[in-house]
Amino acid sequence: MGGAVIDLQGASFKINKPIRLPALTGNLLIQGGTFRASESFPTNRHLVELWSSNSIKLDNTEVAKLDGSFSDQKVQTPGIYYEVITFRDILFDSAFRGGGIFIVDSARIRIVDCFFLHFMTQGILVQKGHETFISTCFLGEHPTVGGDRRERNFSGTAIDLASNDNAVTDVAIFSAAIRITLRGQANIVTGVHCYNKATYFGGVGILVKVLE
Repeated sequence: MGGAVIDLQGASFKINKPIRLPALTGNLLIQGGTFRASESFPTNRHLVELWSSNSIKLDNTEVAKLDGSFSDQKVQTPGIYYEVITFRDILFDSAFRGGGIFIVDSARIRIVDCFFLHFMTQGILVQKGHETFISTCFLGEHPTVGGDRRERNFSGTAIDLASNDNAVTDVAIFSAAIRITLRGQANIVTGVHCYNKATYFGGVGILVKVLE
């Protein structure tokens, strides 16, 4: 892409289907605005999706191995289709219709200074690929300002990493059934604040899934 910048200029966009970048996109920055799901947005999709038609999506039980295969089926990574893409200073409001961002077979993706709200599935879902760095972000299924009465009814996972070699740093997760799920290896989690309400309301802070 030659270092292209998509500046949303603080605007709010209501969308009724996922925003998908074409395969083999790289060296791109998207910044400064809001994506909100409309009333007709599909409940099993994410606001922004980076996945190629050549990619094989995983289910929510598979655990990554170091060789790129997975526990339930021998899924090898066919290639890297997205590289060096940065999302910065964006509000992802899923409006209880699905998830925030879905990344598959990608490398060196950065999610910085973003806010994920009202997700029902995953705020951030990463499958296969390497080196997605998530930093200085806030994630919550329900906002806490004003005391949302629905907060005890959370169902989503804030961050799900079915991938190797990623990093989650300086992140606050204040509302989700599961704050972080780790289904890969060599991932780094540091400086993360998972609110104690995860346990108090019956949720999970950090769930680590490993091969038996």
